[in-house]
Amino acid sequence: MKNYAIILELRFQCPDVETLMRIIENLPKYIYFYNNFRPQAKLKGMSPVQYRKSFLQVTF
Repeated sequence: MKNYAIILELRFQCPDVETLMRIIENLPKYIYFYNNFRPQAKLKGMSPVQYRKSFLQVTF
């Protein structure tokens, strides 16, 4: 649902339909990159997926 709100917001900020379509097409790729590869300072330099895996290994 949050992604839908972002797309609606972009629709009003982006006058060019072609650019908006490119953003919408690439949004899932960016979300995948952000969650799986981009290091987060607040997660001790790990990606969210790496942090979750390390947390589960310690917990169980």
